[in-house]
Amino acid sequence: MIDLNRKPKKSQQEQEFDALNSEYIKAFGEPYVFDIGFPASWDEVLEDIKNCLTTGKPQKKPKYEEDMTY
Repeated sequence: MIDLNRKPKKSQQEQEFDALNSEYIKAFGEPYVFDIGFPASWDEVLEDIKNCLTTGKPQKKPKYEEDMTY
């Protein structure tokens, strides 16, 4: 029988992301958002969050364009 309530173990990078994202939320009032069109690696995401926290500047979000299909 399949246990649908089973939660797989998180990787070290996922655990680090959770911790950094908590700090990011405290600093900027919203969670870090993954860019759907740009598949970044865990290392790139973690580095970007660390950079945001160090510089005090939130991540750059792409401009929403009404004529685009998302």
